[in-house]
Amino acid sequence: MLFRSQQLLGRLCDAAIERGAERIFAMVRDDGDGAPVLRQLSFAPVTRELTYVLPVGGTTEGASASSTPPVLGLRRQERSDAFAVHQLYRATTPPVVQLAEARRPQSWEPPRTRFGALPRVARGAPGRRWVVVRDDRVVGWASLSVARRGGHHVSLMIEPSDPGLAASLVAVATEMARRTRGAPVFVSIRDHQWPEREALEANGFRPYETNVLMMKQLALAVPSARRTLAPAIERVVS
Repeated sequence: MLFRSQQLLGRLCDAAIERGAERIFAMVRDDGDGAPVLRQLSFAPVTRELTYVLPVGGTTEGASASSTPPVLGLRRQERSDAFAVHQLYRATTPPVVQLAEARRPQSWEPPRTRFGALPRVARGAPGRRWVVVRDDRVVGWASLSVARRGGHHVSLMIEPSDPGLAASLVAVATEMARRTRGAPVFVSIRDHQWPEREALEANGFRPYETNVLMMKQLALAVPSARRTLAPAIERVVS
């Protein structure tokens, strides 16, 4: 079984190289058998991802819109906010993780599908993604993926200088998810996101699972470069 797993992963890496990929990522359970197998194929751990869950019937502090004051600077994310969200990512993410992921500002653009098109979402819902803008800077970001089956999923990114903002965004995203369908709400954060972690634990979320993000740097196949360099090398040698 181990040999077959290594063989399959090796073929996947070869296929990624043929398609021009520079790196390949894998997410495995922290307590599982996948990480040792990946290490033998030169995968290196990048960061840990912690997933928390709020079961159906669970409540967050201030989850009711009537008792929660408006979050200062909260609005729906626009496509033009992508660069500002990327700056928040750069300010809150360890350099080693940034280097491995090599994310670009375009990766933070919101999906084109309108959140309001989903059924049973109250009018005026902020949308799938939110930003918190203060002093012309994005200091908070949240993303909500609503599932027709299973649990909803929330992602958060908060500037550490305002840890109270994490609890507010957790409440907002949870309320929006519950308006569509009663289901567990999952939130995934990185190991370095301490404000978000403390906010989740203080608001009724409990640990669900821990995964490790691993990455392998691939050797690029450049046949065109070889064809160009070979005649030049021959001329130099001769």
